Amino acid sequence: MKQQKIYARFFSIICVIITSALALFAPWANLDGTLYTLPQLLLKVTKAGGPNGFVTNGDTAAFATYCITYLVAVLLILYAIYGILLILGRKVHLLCYCVYGLEFFYFTSYVIFQGHVSGYALPFTGLVMVVEFLVATYCEQSSEINRKYRLMKKREKEEKAERKRRLYFPGKYPADFSRVIRTNFKYNWKNYVLFIACGTLCSTFLTTAIGMNQLLSAVHSKESLLLGTGLQQILLRSLGLILCTSVLVTAFVFSYYIKSRMNDYRMFTLLGIRSRTLSYMIAVEYLTSLVISLICGMLLGTVIIFALRSGLARELNGYAVLGHITPKLYGLSLAAYGTILLFATAINYESYVQIRDAFGTVKTREKESYPQSFLFLLVILGVYLVFESIAGCDEASIVNILVFLFGTLFLIKGIAAYIIKWVHRSDSIYYKRVLSRIPLQYRFKKTTRYIFLLTAAHMFVLSIYLFYIGSSFVAEPVAEILPYDYVLLAHEEDQPAIDEISCTDDTKLWQYPMVRFNVKTGTSWDFVAQLVNYAPPGQYIGISESTYQELCKLRGITPQDSLKLGDHEIHLVLQQDSSYPRRNLDATPGATFEHPFLMLGRPGDPGEFEPWTVTSYEVSSLTGMLQRGNQENLLVCSDEMFDQCLSQVPGGPTNLCLINTEKGSYKQVDAVLQNIADAHSDDALFDLDIKVYYEKQELLKDITSERYSKDVLYTFVLLMFTALSLFLVYAKCSYDAEDMKRRYRLFSYTGITPKDKLRTLRMEMWPFTTLPLLISTVGAILFHLRYFEVRKYTNVQILEYLKTAGVIGLLYIAVQFLFMGWLVRMMKKQID
Repeated sequence: MKQQKIYARFFSIICVIITSALALFAPWANLDGTLYTLPQLLLKVTKAGGPNGFVTNGDTAAFATYCITYLVAVLLILYAIYGILLILGRKVHLLCYCVYGLEFFYFTSYVIFQGHVSGYALPFTGLVMVVEFLVATYCEQSSEINRKYRLMKKREKEEKAERKRRLYFPGKYPADFSRVIRTNFKYNWKNYVLFIACGTLCSTFLTTAIGMNQLLSAVHSKESLLLGTGLQQILLRSLGLILCTSVLVTAFVFSYYIKSRMNDYRMFTLLGIRSRTLSYMIAVEYLTSLVISLICGMLLGTVIIFALRSGLARELNGYAVLGHITPKLYGLSLAAYGTILLFATAINYESYVQIRDAFGTVKTREKESYPQSFLFLLVILGVYLVFESIAGCDEASIVNILVFLFGTLFLIKGIAAYIIKWVHRSDSIYYKRVLSRIPLQYRFKKTTRYIFLLTAAHMFVLSIYLFYIGSSFVAEPVAEILPYDYVLLAHEEDQPAIDEISCTDDTKLWQYPMVRFNVKTGTSWDFVAQLVNYAPPGQYIGISESTYQELCKLRGITPQDSLKLGDHEIHLVLQQDSSYPRRNLDATPGATFEHPFLMLGRPGDPGEFEPWTVTSYEVSSLTGMLQRGNQENLLVCSDEMFDQCLSQVPGGPTNLCLINTEKGSYKQVDAVLQNIADAHSDDALFDLDIKVYYEKQELLKDITSERYSKDVLYTFVLLMFTALSLFLVYAKCSYDAEDMKRRYRLFSYTGITPKDKLRTLRMEMWPFTTLPLLISTVGAILFHLRYFEVRKYTNVQILEYLKTAGVIGLLYIAVQFLFMGWLVRMMKKQID
């Protein structure tokens, strides 16, 4: 072992020398084609007045990168000191850990910001330090690791031999034993039904979601899977969340199923069953239920897909041909279902181990503690989180809901603890409702946990997915948000082709001046693009206030009066319907919705990004919903500011052409537009979604398929959370059923009247439904008010929303109350 430590020390010294040489003499950064070593880079940045003076274009990523460059200098100095101490025969572990920690922080920060191009010294330095850490650690600890491994293998071998000797079973089980197992199976059929129903729901959703994607992929236009826009964006967002929800629901049901069977398995153990036989029996029950649920779910999902295909065909009305279901659907469904079961099984593995090792022990129930200190701070923190989640809500966001839920959790724990402390101060108050407060006083953690989980399920339904579904219901018909057959973004040299289109039979053309605006980081991309650190620039259409007035008049829309736009101020027209979220124009760090950084021209044109101010905005389709509000929105400038921009624009389209034509002239007009698009292919160079011209028929297919997909997928999400909430209530009552029956039978012996017993039972059970529903309903109303304000809903849209989504919300609440009423009734029958 001593020899290995010597090897580790020599290896570390060599790595320190290599690292120092790379940092001092090898290229560390490449700035505009010039290579700099680390000392040269630090000297250049320092002479410029530090990172703040060196970075003059407002690039926050570059500023952060140059700031942490000073950190890497400190890191390498400490690493050199570490090497000198190793040469002297000393190893300071604290210094070693500081070096590795700083190394991790620096390289992680550089990967995130990437404010300059690296030379080969930067990655090789990090690689050498990582290799040094791994090799040195292994050399120092290998002897101890090998010794522990040999001891572990020896112990495992002895335990295996002992287990084999102890479990030796020369005979067979009697026939009565098999009869007991069959009888037990028939007695617990409800547990199997619940288990299979949960698996069927998950399998049905997966089959339907993947099948819908296959059907609509043939209808929808080509998309970038990297950017995750359009149909892929809807599928990825919904599928990812519902997979997590499915894992959660399945894990809860598995946990309930396993725990409900615990007593039966303990009985089998006491009757003499071997643990291996018990494991086989559990596996057979488990796998049989899963196979049945998979088959039922696939069959039900296939039926739903065919029904949805028929409805979508009527919706498209001959505009497109739908795709077909292929065997690939069932392979993907099986893979996704297996993934869900894998996670759910892993979550409940400990429960299985408890069953396998179960003997006839009975766990004693101890009173759970509740928080007694810092309650005021807990309540204040809860109020702050709830207020911030609602006040800072700019869209229907899961993040805001999670912040609200954490605030609610703190409030529930703090207020419940205050109630318990207040009750204990007076005997009269304590004994007045002592029976109904037993769950809160003796099962504080379990009770608050169930209330929180139920509140979370209700909040996701009422505040997120109900709004997604309702906003789609009140959205304008697709034909109304696509008023023109073609929208062309043309250049000056395209005027002869534009004149040719205007002379085509049965064709109307309106032409307006425009300029192209772009931002450094657009908002049309999704989280897949974020994972690979890629985001295309955003592109928009700039028009004058006079053009805005004419476009509104052409559409029969009342324009906003007296915009009073000044220098570098715009009125934003978000070209989308009510089902799409309001996005920022610019996702560049430091930019906000009100203050984006815009540049004249296309991405790649010469120019600088300048701060602009959004003084007002509206949601309207003046030229058509070309990019669902992600790009191609209208930026309205004052006439004077627009003329200035038009004279300074370095390139890009300068004519906005709106075209309506009859069916017989479609091919002729489309051929001319295609020639224009071929001549300006560089306009769509930076983003697959940006086009030279937009066609109504293609957009109609895309928007219709996206709406249909959202309705189906979000409905499934709502159903999943509904099933989760109902199961949580059912599981809570089932777990406490035996304890409640014993308590209420004891109450009967004390002389309590049936009326008082029923009232106490209701006061104990109903809060698990009423309190979470009350919190989530109030929260949903507050969030909806913010949603309506942000998306600029009109009074007519709000009224229509209440007629559709409001009714669904009331039905959801009614189902919760009816289900709890049924549970109270069943519990009353058991305790009578």
